Amino acid sequence: MHRRYRGRCLQQAADWCRQAQRAEVRTLALARVPGHREDVWEFSVTLTVSFPDETGGHTG
Repeated sequence: MHRRYRGRCLQQAADWCRQAQRAEVRTLALARVPGHREDVWEFSVTLTVSFPDETGGHTG
């Protein structure tokens, strides 16, 4: 059953990427972790993106 939820999490991340027009996706990580109760699992999605610097200057 957790495959359906995992797919839903990844679909949400993909939808966000399509809406962020100038975003460059660097990494996408998915982790299944214990939830706040013993019978609950949570899915943690980490999405790392880069955006072009609009000002042309170095910010990092």
